[in-house]
Amino acid sequence: MLDSFAVISSELRTLVENLYNAEDVREKIRFEREEADAKIREARAEVSAAQAAAAEAETARRVAERVAAETLERAAEEARRIGLLEAERIRVEEKNRQEITNRIQFEEVVNAPLKNLVHETITKEIHIMEKTEIAEEHISTIKQEHYPIIEQDKIVKDEAIILHEKEIVPSVVEVSVNPEFTVPLYDATIQEGEKFTFECRIVGYPKPEISWHKDGIPIVNNPDYLTKYEDSGLCTLMIEESFAEDTAKFTCKATNAMGTVESEAVLTVKETSPEEQLNPPVFVKELSHSVANENISHQLECKVQGNPLPTVQWFKDNINVDNSPDYITTYNNGEAILKIEKICLDDKGMYSCKAANRIGQASTAATLSVEDII
Repeated sequence: MLDSFAVISSELRTLVENLYNAEDVREKIRFEREEADAKIREARAEVSAAQAAAAEAETARRVAERVAAETLERAAEEARRIGLLEAERIRVEEKNRQEITNRIQFEEVVNAPLKNLVHETITKEIHIMEKTEIAEEHISTIKQEHYPIIEQDKIVKDEAIILHEKEIVPSVVEVSVNPEFTVPLYDATIQEGEKFTFECRIVGYPKPEISWHKDGIPIVNNPDYLTKYEDSGLCTLMIEESFAEDTAKFTCKATNAMGTVESEAVLTVKETSPEEQLNPPVFVKELSHSVANENISHQLECKVQGNPLPTVQWFKDNINVDNSPDYITTYNNGEAILKIEKICLDDKGMYSCKAANRIGQASTAATLSVEDII
């Protein structure tokens, strides 16, 4: 019986040792698991940060490529427009030069007979004046020597004949010119929100009257379209801020006594897509105050929007916790989450999430209360 008791005691001691060993092993496994969980949290945080950075870099790359493409397109369009304007300027200068040459030749042809006529008229007037002086002297002599009394109507008749022989030089008549656009309007494509000005140049005599039309409708006293007509013939229509509704065919009409001419062009205003609009961060879902029991899992959530996509940082009592092993943070397309696997009393406090991009920044905050389970 004593031997049996000794055996039982020995087995109990062995069992106790095994229990202690099992407890040590369990504690060791728990410690290793906690280390593994901490490493997993750090890895997740690094992956989230890398994903956010990659997303922002991709967005920035797309924006840069789009801006570069639009810049090249606008530069090419501007180069084409300048080339057309230069060609038109050369053509107009050549045309004006030819018109001046033709006008000089025309004036020489017209004025040649006029000069001859003036010369002949002056010569004739000199002869008439000489004849008049001789006639007057002759009449005076006759009156003094032979005819003391001369009939008045004969003297008047002689004077009328003398005056009738005088001729009048004709006056020069002004020449009217049809209105003509030396620089016409050109089609244009712009981005919504940009300032734009139509320009054209008109010549003609008398000075033409100008009117602007949008899709055939006269533009009169419209504050959205500012028109100007200078003495040099430059006509402008300015749009201070363009909208998609400004897409239309614009016409400049010039009229004088000789006729009417028109120049027209199409303005295309491209709408700005949401992807192209740069906006600062805005929290569309803010953090809310919450209460959690000790030893359970809990998470804080918020959502932010902005272009480029903002980056986020988490803070507890104004201390950054992004790299803390006590928290797991995720960020996906603007949805930010901070998770606490096992809450303790020390986790209570003020939590905040701050978002930022190159346009601006924003933040949201809320308190977390922890209740002790007795």
